Amino acid sequence: MNLFGIYEAGYLMFKNTNCHQNTIRVPTMIECLFFNTIELKIELENRMKFFYLKTRDVVKFLEKNEIDVSPYASELELTHLFHQYILYPQEIKAKYSQHLISGKCLKGRIKLDIWKLDADDTGIKVANLFEWLFTNTVKLPLWDGEKMTTYTVKRDELIDNLKNHHVFVDWQISDEGLLHKIRSLAIQSLAGSKVDLIANALLGNFVHMSTVSSFTKEGKELKGGSEKELHFISSWAPTPILAIKIYEKKNEVSQNPILITVLQKNEPVSVYIDANELAQRLHLSLEKIEEYAKKGELEAYLSSKEDQLACLETVLANYKRLFKKQRLLGRTSLSPEKLMKMIHAFVKSMRVGDPPVLVAKKYIGLFRGKKLHIVDMTVKKTINQGAFIEALSVQNPVSGRPKVLKIIRTDFPKAELARHALKNEYDFLHKLHRGFRGKKIPGIQKAPHAISNLSKGKGKEGFLLTPQYIGDAFDNEIVPDEKAIQALYKLLKGFEYCVKKKNLGHGDIKPENMLIREVGQAYEIDLSDFGGARFLGKARGLGIFSVNYFPYNDLLLLREYDTGVPEDQELFDAYFRLKDVYALGSSMYFILSGGYEPYHLREYNRALDGPYNDEFIVRRKTFAPGGHPPPEANFNRELLLKNKIPLEIIDLIEKMVNLNPDERINIYEAAKIFDAYMDSKGKKLTLY
Repeated sequence: MNLFGIYEAGYLMFKNTNCHQNTIRVPTMIECLFFNTIELKIELENRMKFFYLKTRDVVKFLEKNEIDVSPYASELELTHLFHQYILYPQEIKAKYSQHLISGKCLKGRIKLDIWKLDADDTGIKVANLFEWLFTNTVKLPLWDGEKMTTYTVKRDELIDNLKNHHVFVDWQISDEGLLHKIRSLAIQSLAGSKVDLIANALLGNFVHMSTVSSFTKEGKELKGGSEKELHFISSWAPTPILAIKIYEKKNEVSQNPILITVLQKNEPVSVYIDANELAQRLHLSLEKIEEYAKKGELEAYLSSKEDQLACLETVLANYKRLFKKQRLLGRTSLSPEKLMKMIHAFVKSMRVGDPPVLVAKKYIGLFRGKKLHIVDMTVKKTINQGAFIEALSVQNPVSGRPKVLKIIRTDFPKAELARHALKNEYDFLHKLHRGFRGKKIPGIQKAPHAISNLSKGKGKEGFLLTPQYIGDAFDNEIVPDEKAIQALYKLLKGFEYCVKKKNLGHGDIKPENMLIREVGQAYEIDLSDFGGARFLGKARGLGIFSVNYFPYNDLLLLREYDTGVPEDQELFDAYFRLKDVYALGSSMYFILSGGYEPYHLREYNRALDGPYNDEFIVRRKTFAPGGHPPPEANFNRELLLKNKIPLEIIDLIEKMVNLNPDERINIYEAAKIFDAYMDSKGKKLTLY
């Protein structure tokens, strides 16, 4: 699998790591010549790139994230460990944290935690420079509870320290083997004669960690802790939030102790766990746990719950987020127990690929990745009904905020086309906003919250959950003032950013696809409807469009260069962008004029006007056949002047809606003109 990262200011940042440190410095070319490095292939936003990282920096990165790196690891082993940690941070941390050699270094002597009960332990002396140069030494990585430090100690003194505690090793043992022996002692010390209960052989690992806070299946909080202790992580629930604290003695468990045996380093280790904690943390039946444990069949019971346990981390993450949000907003519409049950049902449905579950006959759950969004369907009302998609106003029961749910109409015959449009809108908007420093590009519709079930098959129609807007610029009259100009400026700048950075071609810009969003006492206008949008460069075809925002000259040129021949692709893309500029300028005119188009034209009538190309006067007074703006016409400035629109903005719009695409300004020129006007108002916007 590829590593995904962001490269900025000489540093690589990995977003998928939930860790103390998720950035690492990229060395300069000169540093690569003089230091040991490893090579990594990283997938950035738009491309793959090879990076060289200093071996020392990689080791420090892993150690700061509590990963015990052997001082004797090869370059290949180190590269593999780093790669695996970035991809699976929790699993690798759980696996390697048990290897930590913990202790303290005080006044030049190391006291290992495995001998902390030995009052006579004198520790191990840290080697000085002379000893490092002229005697056999061992690199000893030590975890002090906060950070990892590698010390150099004399080899014979380390072996003598083990002998003093009745641990004997062969003098010929390798340095790595010596460290392996010390690591295993922390686990082995827990082993003992535990024959008072039937032992349950379990698959899993021991991890030295703090207890992680969690929630029971009733939604009650389980407190975490700061002190690091040994925990057991089952192979069926391999994540720290599901780790169970272990005890060396039976009487340390307040009630319901279970004896478990776990294979560690090919040696069986026996400890106790609390049945109550196991039931609470894994959302299992206490009665069933006790029943199977008494027969020594606890592992069989855990394996039978594999599907439930595989979902549990996702359930807990969503419950924690939604429970916290509801509490912060002071809402009580969903009780903790009801919320937890709903999340369990939604996550189970998502995992098996079923259509959204209707819980309590009113709620459905939609996902973005593993992030759950809940919708209350009892407060729905239709706000828009297109050719194949119905938009409903619904409510988020956790926050109480309105949302928009788009659903494929059941009476639409070409359902596959509708599914494609919904999926394209979801993917397209997330790709557009990805990497933008403010998360949302000004003037561009917010990315949808979630999408669900776009596959073929009975009952699997599309559901797309998006933020709520108060309406579009076609049906909602906008006062043509400075607020409107500022909102249109942000839209144009956001669109320019998308063209520049993402090579966007929208294809269907019009007032109906401009959504109004309240922002405090003001409002913003966001470009929407990206179901037919494309990233230019390879895409061909005219796509979805509205004829009155698609000039006749542009139509002829795009048809001419829509050949599929690579040499014509650049010209096709250029004219497609210019078509978008016309549509954007015409939409700005519509909003600032009070609902008019930039040219005062009547419909073309062949019976009245004759063949279209015969009379020049016809082309100036009518639309072209099909309703397209004609090759020539007179721009109507009067309506904008009547509404007291500044001359700079009128001139800008006139240049954007020039009916000759070869004389029309492009989006960058339009943004430059608009920038100059807004700069004079002290409101210039810089996006890149």
